[in-house]
Formats: sequence, structure tokens, C-alpha cells
Amino acid sequence: MTEVFTPADGQEVRPHALIHVAGHTALVIDDQEEARELLGHALREVGMQVVEARSIVDALERASTVRPDVITLDLLMPEGGIEGIDRLIGDPSLGGIPIVVVSVVADEYRTRLPQAAAFLTKPVDRFELLETLAQLLPA
Repeated sequence: MTEVFTPADGQEVRPHALIHVAGHTALVIDDQEEARELLGHALREVGMQVVEARSIVDALERASTVRPDVITLDLLMPEGGIEGIDRLIGDPSLGGIPIVVVSVVADEYRTRLPQAAAFLTKPVDRFELLETLAQLLPA
């Protein structure tokens, strides 16, 4: 039987996902504070460092001091999460960092945003989130 980790919410997570994500840094970009807090909490609980940004501009500023290993991005933001992907990819401090779209419209943009590494639909399943990040992050 495979061992699992059961965080506070009771959802089981496989250990290999925990091993791959622990110690990495995520930049969580979402204009909604509650969404940032929920995602940030889920990532911190498994040992990730989390930097939160409320906009693309805020994210670019934060990235100048902290180089994240992965970025999560909501597409529906006043400053344009959709257009923000190109700004993030074009920024020298963020080039090559995988971007995971975490949005209620994620499925609608899978074919229109090939520059994104993965797409997760809100509300995000914790297991799917960690499995996705484990695939994208180096061991």
C-alpha cells in the first residue's frame, strides 16, 4: 500500500509529490486575496516557500528579488492575466520558469496559451495541484 500524507483538509497526497515540491518557491499571482491565501496555504503546508502577488506588475516587482521555481497565474484579473503570460515569459528574471494557469477559465485557454506549462481549473484539487507541480519541478 502506498503511503500518503493527509494535510489539515484531509485530502491525501502521495509522498513523491511532496518530495518534489518541498523546498521550492512558488510565485502565486491572483487578484483575489482569498484565492492567494488558499493556494499559498496549500503550498506552504507541504514545505514550499510562497511569494504572493496581486497583479502582473506586483509579480514582476517581487520577481526582481525572489526567483521562483514555478508561477501560478489566474487569468481573470483586472490587469489582464491573459496578456500577463507574455510579460512574465519576456521578463529576464522569469524566463524559463514554468507557469501554471490556475483559473475558472483554464480549460477554455488550453489551446490558446501554449506558453503555459499546465492548466488547473478553480477550485483547485490539492492532489492535482501537487502532482502537477511535482512533474514541473526538478527533483
